[in-house]
Amino acid sequence: MQALQNWEYYGMTESFTDLYARSANKESFSHLYEIVTSRDNILLSFPHNEVQ
Repeated sequence: MQALQNWEYYGMTESFTDLYARSANKESFSHLYEIVTSRDNILLSFPHNEVQ
């Protein structure tokens, strides 16, 4: 549950939902690097209250 709240906080829910749906349809991806290296995605790896 906390992960979903963090996704919402950093605005990543739409990206992750889209990736999941596309992968379920066996689509390939060409823009993963931008998502993986985005500031919001990187901030997800830190506890919510430690990010300044």
